Amino acid sequence: MYKFFKNTGDLFLKVYTLARPYGRNKLITVLGISFAQGLFQVLGVTSIFPFLALAADTSRLRDSEFGGKLLELLPPMDDGRLLLVSGVFAVVMLFLSNGVNLA
Repeated sequence: MYKFFKNTGDLFLKVYTLARPYGRNKLITVLGISFAQGLFQVLGVTSIFPFLALAADTSRLRDSEFGGKLLELLPPMDDGRLLLVSGVFAVVMLFLSNGVNLA
């Protein structure tokens, strides 16, 4: 475990040494963009799982406490429309994720 932290510390020191001539602000900007990219990638991929769970069994969402509260916020819809809305949401999240990666 000690070796892992030593290697990680050495890596951060090398990155800082390479980035120092260009400025710490640019390094922080690049690290922030990388963090945002990773976060949006996770959000995009994980948005598929609720859609698949809903496609498998829509009655589970309607019977759950959280699902009931969520459906109260949305206009009344049948199972087909609910599946369509969740599918569109998953696709939009994937496009948003890829847009952040593109930027």
